[in-house]
Amino acid sequence: MKDAYARWNESKGARVDRWFEIVDQNVKFGSLARGAPPAAFLTTYDNREALREYFRDLLSNWSMIYYTIDEYVAQGDAVFARGSCAWTNKHTGRHFKSIFGAFATERR
Repeated sequence: MKDAYARWNESKGARVDRWFEIVDQNVKFGSLARGAPPAAFLTTYDNREALREYFRDLLSNWSMIYYTIDEYVAQGDAVFARGSCAWTNKHTGRHFKSIFGAFATERR
């Protein structure tokens, strides 16, 4: 997870390959925004191909400024990451900043 986030930040979002090396085919991925306008792409995804569409939509409309993980908390097979990110909308030039939390478990 650390490696995937580091590559994601260093490439400014251009490299999503590591995510697809580590996520399960039936990944569960979602956002608290639940697809609310103007961020319709921030919804729930339940497989790798849907996640690939998420990245396509995100990166066709937004340019990453940064994506920083401030803290990792691990216990057993679960990891929580807390961080912040900032993006620029490619169509309007407006900036967006957010704090987030991400949770992952190892599939056994």
